[in-house]
Amino acid sequence: MILLLAILVAQSQPILNNPAPQTGSTGTPVTVNDCSLLYFRNNLGQTFVTARGLNIEFTDESSKPVDLVTFQVTSNIGSATIRDVGEVDPGIETTHRFRQFDRSRLWSNPDVSCSVEAVHFTDGTVWQNGVAPVATQAIDARLGVAFESEASGVYVRFVAPGGAGDAAGIRQSDRIVSIGSNAVSSVDDITTILGMTSAGATIPIVIERSGSTLNLKVKTT
Repeated sequence: MILLLAILVAQSQPILNNPAPQTGSTGTPVTVNDCSLLYFRNNLGQTFVTARGLNIEFTDESSKPVDLVTFQVTSNIGSATIRDVGEVDPGIETTHRFRQFDRSRLWSNPDVSCSVEAVHFTDGTVWQNGVAPVATQAIDARLGVAFESEASGVYVRFVAPGGAGDAAGIRQSDRIVSIGSNAVSSVDDITTILGMTSAGATIPIVIERSGSTLNLKVKTT
């Protein structure tokens, strides 16, 4: 199958989070409502057996806008990957036509199906078919701090007053650069590092705040 593929725009450091769909889909935030071939017609309205492209109707069933969907298209004569670029709002059904012009290939009652392989959201997060979700939030009770991953790093979302994190000077919206000698790029990094830290230990934490880098020390409880 020869299809005109949309160009996949490179995104910097997407976060895999596999958000759960909100309505009747089956494990993917985007549902394919229709997948059918487009055929050539002559001036008399007659349909020829040569396909000129593919029609896909789909709906974003998540809670946030999508800007890239990767479809896997299969039929009894071949398969192809199609990447559809363009912002789609939640709950909106979108119809896109993907055209091809290989008139030498005839389609005789093809059995065509489309599945969603990956979804990229406007906030930088990504859903991938068959890939387990990656945590984007974590709470460390010993520090009294809640963390959240974003495309640009791990940020502090809440600091409990009077907790170890508060006493060390950690503040909401701080970006965590490193803990101890370990760089931090995900909340899983924080969970792992703090999970190996004994109670009562004092560990250095490097944060970024308003463009400045600060070196703090926190004592775990």
